[in-house]
Amino acid sequence: MRLTLKPTLCLIFAVFFPALSQVAAAQDMRREVEILQDSDYFGFDLRAEKNVSLDECQAICVADPACRAFTYNSKVQWCFLKSDFDKIGSFPGAIAGKIIEVSNEPDIGAAPKLDFVPEGTLDEATRFRARALSGKGESIGTADELMNIARAALAANRTDETARAISQAIKAEPENADLQLQMSRLAAGWLAANSSYDYRMQETATATAISAYGLTRTASKRAEALAVLARALEQRSLFRPALEAYKRSLELQNSPQVATAFADLKARKGISYHRQQCRCRYAKPANLRAILRGPGQERRGLCELCNGRWKIRGRYRGIGTANLRGGA
Repeated sequence: MRLTLKPTLCLIFAVFFPALSQVAAAQDMRREVEILQDSDYFGFDLRAEKNVSLDECQAICVADPACRAFTYNSKVQWCFLKSDFDKIGSFPGAIAGKIIEVSNEPDIGAAPKLDFVPEGTLDEATRFRARALSGKGESIGTADELMNIARAALAANRTDETARAISQAIKAEPENADLQLQMSRLAAGWLAANSSYDYRMQETATATAISAYGLTRTASKRAEALAVLARALEQRSLFRPALEAYKRSLELQNSPQVATAFADLKARKGISYHRQQCRCRYAKPANLRAILRGPGQERRGLCELCNGRWKIRGRYRGIGTANLRGGA
């Protein structure tokens, strides 16, 4: 059974990228309580409230951001607040409750396919999630605890340990989009701050963002996921897909911060061209803009568009290749 309670809490606003999910959550989420009879959440004791009713126990937990679950002993009217929850056990006469965050926004349906992301990157994300869910052994903690382990390990540049903790956190809460957006931000932020190549963190940044995007059901959360994905794609030098991710994010929700990030990337790595023609011996002239929007980012892709023969004037800059000028 789920009971809805709306606490009167102040909304805390912060500045964009790492804090974007917190702002969105404060604005677009409400905390509900899901309860189970004759049950008890073990451990994670926060504090106990004495001589309170079940309704009061629920209201206290909902109003306290640190509370994520509770066990209510109806015989003595004690409310045991929990900072987290894991295993649940049988306890006759007790009532266990956990916090569920539900969006106030309308459901906009399943997320469309990311048709601008390379198929190889999408397949990689599918394999990454499958490995995490099929991981052997029991989790060494809750998702939040595992994320703290991942952050500490990455601060020490121990990427193997980071990857293991993140995989276990996914297994602990596989349907938590916010958690996976945290993972992507963590990995992408480390990549941006370190010039060394690390495939594990590149894979983690894109795979978790793609997975989170697939879990979104509201416009604001999907826009956030696309912005996070754009940053992850940028760290892999996939600039054209990154620009498209920013663009689609802005189509869903206008954000000055995302618009700034989009404009910055476009200025550094976008397409620069003149309104000139690609002349092919066996094809009608095509505007350069149409060619650059076509499939393929390498010289070979351009040749295919012109039946194997091409001559191009203008500039093609910053997406997958060095400057290309006319030639055959």
